[in-house]
Amino acid sequence: MTGLDGSPLRLSPRQTEWLLHDLCVKLGYCLTPPDQETVKADPPTSPEAFAALVMKLEGVDPDDPDKFFPVIGLVLKAFEAAARARSPRSDSAD
Repeated sequence: MTGLDGSPLRLSPRQTEWLLHDLCVKLGYCLTPPDQETVKADPPTSPEAFAALVMKLEGVDPDDPDKFFPVIGLVLKAFEAAARARSPRSDSAD
């Protein structure tokens, strides 16, 4: 996922923290504090890579579609929200 200018979309540390919290509370992917800090310091810029990283850090195979799809669903929502937050608003209807 990219920003409007085509640059990779990187979640802020706060957005990453919220996403990691949701992954823990909603799906049980609860990273250790050192792993959380690693992800927040340099979060992957694609939803797929982010989901795969969290799963690998939890010792879960991201190639298992039954386990991957719920994770990618939450991650995509977070990336979409971040993209909307960064897009300029237009008050005029085109």
